[in-house]
Amino acid sequence: MKKFVLFILSLLIIIFISSCSKANNEKLEINKINNPLIAVYDGKKVDLDLEVSYKNNTIDEYYVKRSDIDWQDDIGYETIEISYQKCQTTFSIKYLKLNDLLERTDINPASSIQTIQNIKYGTFRGQDEIVYYDKSNYIQTNQFGYELSIDHNNQVVKKNINVELIDDGFIISAHGKSRQILIDIPINSYVIYIRDLKTAFIYNGNDYDISYYIRIQNLKSLINKYKNTKDEDKLLEYHQEMNWMIHYLMNENIQEFDELYLNIKDVFEEIDEDEYKKEYGISK
Repeated sequence: MKKFVLFILSLLIIIFISSCSKANNEKLEINKINNPLIAVYDGKKVDLDLEVSYKNNTIDEYYVKRSDIDWQDDIGYETIEISYQKCQTTFSIKYLKLNDLLERTDINPASSIQTIQNIKYGTFRGQDEIVYYDKSNYIQTNQFGYELSIDHNNQVVKKNINVELIDDGFIISAHGKSRQILIDIPINSYVIYIRDLKTAFIYNGNDYDISYYIRIQNLKSLINKYKNTKDEDKLLEYHQEMNWMIHYLMNENIQEFDELYLNIKDVFEEIDEDEYKKEYGISK
């Protein structure tokens, strides 16, 4: 009888050790998270959409434990723990306070290296005048002036007697005695035009604060397009890309931000055009 009891105890110990070993060596796998690991914080946690597998089989019954968000300035971290039997796996979601990010930087005219005043908006260019043109008001100019071509990031990319209007960019065009003002502005300078003031503020091309500010404005514009999109499939498909843009901006990866911005901007402009056609039967 004593030997039998010892045998049973030994067997239970072996089973226990085996199960612990399995728990330590074989972990759960998360096959799918539709929500990104970087999330925009709007006052609540993201809804998780998980597919969990164990030993290559999809399982139905598992447990999810979520921590409170640990905020460090405007970035928060939430730990997600997935449990199945004795196996566990964890990962984190990073939250970004979008409002704090978008309001962090503003124009500082005092840091501009030059100010150009009395700039007219989208009209015929008269003698010695300086005029602002974009795609909504562009007028072909003659050879008696000088122009700056400025891209969507507000940077001067070309300067000449006549320049091409870039998509989502604008032109500052000068005539006569005003030509020299534009001739003296270096390529890559940042140009912020304020229509109400009829003024353009010129900033050094290496001014990071202005570079950051401009990209935040681009991001704001894109977020508005994103929020106004009625196509739910597109919203889900590009949710992660939108958050990667925020991630790049937070981590000062400007080149990656610009590439993704241009791709997504074109997508949402096409969606916006399609939705406009469906609603009104005509193109914008």
